[in-house]
Amino acid sequence: MSENRYPGDPMQDLRDLQRAMGEQQATQQRQPLTEATLGWILHNMATPSAAAAGCHIFASGGQPYAVDSSGVVWSMRHRRGAAVSDPSVSVSSAPASYDQSHIQSLVNAVQSLNTAVVALITSLENSDQISS
Repeated sequence: MSENRYPGDPMQDLRDLQRAMGEQQATQQRQPLTEATLGWILHNMATPSAAAAGCHIFASGGQPYAVDSSGVVWSMRHRRGAAVSDPSVSVSSAPASYDQSHIQSLVNAVQSLNTAVVALITSLENSDQISS
C-alpha cells in the first residue's frame, strides 16, 4: 500500500489554489499607481481621501498634489511669482534747511518703496510662497 503524498483535504487545497490564482490575476490586471524605472510616475487620479496621519501624494491633470490629514489639497508644483519692478527712489542730499520740496521728495520716495513692497508681498502670496 502506498503512502498518501498529499495529506489533508485535496478539495480544500484546490479551493486555496483557485483563490490564490484569482488574486494573482487581479493583481496583474490592475494598472500600477506608480512606476519608478526612470523616476516616479504618478498616474492621474481623483483626489484621495485625507490620510489619518501624514499625507497622500497624487497627480491630477498631470500636476503633482498632496492632500494632508486635515483634507487640505496642496499643489506641489513650484509657482513663480510675478516680476516686481525695482522702485525708483532718488532723494537728494539733505539741505541746510528743509523746505516743502524736499519733504515732498521724501514722501514720494516712501510711497514708491511702499508700492514696491506691496507688489512683492502680493506676488509672493499669489505664488503660495507666503500666506496672507
